[in-house]
Amino acid sequence: MSLILIGKIAKPQGIRGELKIQPIADSPEVFDSLKKVYIDGTAFKIYSARITPGGVYLVLGGIADRNAAETYRGKSVYAEKDDIPLPEDRWFIEDVIDCAVSFENQEPLGKITDIVTRGGTDFYTVKTDDGKIVSFPFLKDMVVEVNVSSKRIIIKKEKFDEVAFYED
Repeated sequence: MSLILIGKIAKPQGIRGELKIQPIADSPEVFDSLKKVYIDGTAFKIYSARITPGGVYLVLGGIADRNAAETYRGKSVYAEKDDIPLPEDRWFIEDVIDCAVSFENQEPLGKITDIVTRGGTDFYTVKTDDGKIVSFPFLKDMVVEVNVSSKRIIIKKEKFDEVAFYED
């Protein structure tokens, strides 16, 4: 079983043990598909989930009142990776980190060290084989192939050269 962080408990909500969750996942709708979550290594069955612009609210088995819910304030919420459906062109960040990036002509660029999202666009940071740091927006028209199981990403060099920026 492989767990992935999907949110953090902000506070109890109401008197019946409901928890307000600040989602960390790309889309809070991931909570709609889950049947259980993990807090401190313990599995909790999800009785209900509601998604609002301010957060996700969960009612979990075993947390029956506000006092019980209060003990979970600030704790991290995890789910099993296999329980989270991903669209075809999406991957978990932890699966992309350390992927080798190369160009279509087999020329290696380096390995992915970080991914950040700015303005709805993912920016990948790569440490090149000669020790430089380069970042680029992950654009669909630049990507040739992503294979996280073999830890390999192939991109178009021409497009990369247009959008990449190197750190000093």
